[in-house]
Amino acid sequence: MEELSAISPSIKDTVQSTLQSSKVYTCNEVGLHNKLLEIELPRDWPWIERLSIVSHAPITVKNIENDQERETVFYNSAIDAVKQAIIQLEQCKLPYKRPIDYYAESVKPDEHMETIKRILINEKQRIENVEKRKKEREDRRLEKRKHASKAQEVAKRKREAIANISKYKRRRGGLDAQSKPTSTFKRIVREQEKQLGKRGKSRP
Repeated sequence: MEELSAISPSIKDTVQSTLQSSKVYTCNEVGLHNKLLEIELPRDWPWIERLSIVSHAPITVKNIENDQERETVFYNSAIDAVKQAIIQLEQCKLPYKRPIDYYAESVKPDEHMETIKRILINEKQRIENVEKRKKEREDRRLEKRKHASKAQEVAKRKREAIANISKYKRRRGGLDAQSKPTSTFKRIVREQEKQLGKRGKSRP
């Protein structure tokens, strides 16, 4: 209503009365019947020329606000009309069922079908190539992760071995600071260093 403030009082009163007035619905049955008689086809025409089906019983809905009930009544009325139409068509000896070769006219020439086939094959090949490239990229990423994990594991074992050797050297040196390492100790150290050298060479 704020937009009405800039309008002249007479126009504003008219607009307000229009907005506030309630809609009134009128069912003019006589007028509707007269209009039907005016536009309907002549009754002496054969039924096949009119193809009109009129329901024998009037449509009545107990609760017009119930959508499901209303649609069910319409559905049943349509089914009855179809049954009446089938009877009329059979009396007129007219076919109403779809023939077996109904889709025969839609068959395309061989050249057209070959073109469609070629397009479909190319599209299928394109999709397969895209999926193949995606799989190859994913495989490369997984391989890199695998190598990185293996390298980390080798480096971890190497650090642990070096720490163990250093710890053994310190302990051995504390027991006999003046004595030289025994042959057994030297052999153990050489074996540890040899193993570390092999692991380092096998590192990817």
